[in-house]
Amino acid sequence: MRFLLFILTFGWSLATAQAATPTDADVDTLLRTSGMQAQLNQIPNALRTAGQQQGGLGAGLIKPLVDALSTVFNPQELQRMMRAEVIRQLDTDTLVEAMKWFNSADAQSILAAEQRLFDPAVMDKIAAAMESGTTPGLTPARQQLLLEIDQAAGATEAALDMMMNMQAAFLTAFSHLLMPDQANEFSATLESFAGTRSQYRKLVQEQLLLQQAVLMEPVTDEALQKLRDFARSDAGHKTLVALNNALNTTLRTLADRIPDAMIQEENARSQPAPAQESKPAATATPPT
Repeated sequence: MRFLLFILTFGWSLATAQAATPTDADVDTLLRTSGMQAQLNQIPNALRTAGQQQGGLGAGLIKPLVDALSTVFNPQELQRMMRAEVIRQLDTDTLVEAMKWFNSADAQSILAAEQRLFDPAVMDKIAAAMESGTTPGLTPARQQLLLEIDQAAGATEAALDMMMNMQAAFLTAFSHLLMPDQANEFSATLESFAGTRSQYRKLVQEQLLLQQAVLMEPVTDEALQKLRDFARSDAGHKTLVALNNALNTTLRTLADRIPDAMIQEENARSQPAPAQESKPAATATPPT
């Protein structure tokens, strides 16, 4: 459940050819202020949680798999690649305009509410809402507002991308663990999911709505309306699209490193343990 909630959160928190290109520092500020950097930092923990939930598999299989995936999707490399992708897709004028929103008190109140995802009590409340299909206090007007934000920000599509990328990554790593000579590559595994995307869309959107209904409880309608308006604006739309596309490209590019990471894990496991240096036996001192 925690891994699913983490994936869903990713969906929410996300000029001309002659336009100036943002600097590394500009994009790092965007990633930090938008909450994307904090979420990238949580990916290894989310992978470990997902691995622990695979109850049918022994620890001997899960540990090398999770270790390899955590190496591939380490936060520093995620941020480095995302930075390069955002620079490629976003111009400075658009970023400067978008930062006016991300630096606002309303945007920061929404970011603070999103960080509640990792509060165990809030997680339990979200899980209960998903189980029952509703959450107390969610009015029709508030629900419509959350749906409008979802549509404007492309949240459901971003969450679907994240879910399918990570599922494909897990299956790719697992196949290389069990059948290294016959394992599929990440791209082939991901392509095999293409036909199921439309089947999951409605479910993901419903679960994302319930999750955000709980997380956004401390946030005013006025702040959420401003988020919707930002997502609909030219700068907001371009920035959110750039962040979502950059994350998608980054995950897929890094996932191609899974086979090498699995080989390294296998080599590390097959290395004999270093021999312990033997110590001479203690000699008793005769009584005087």
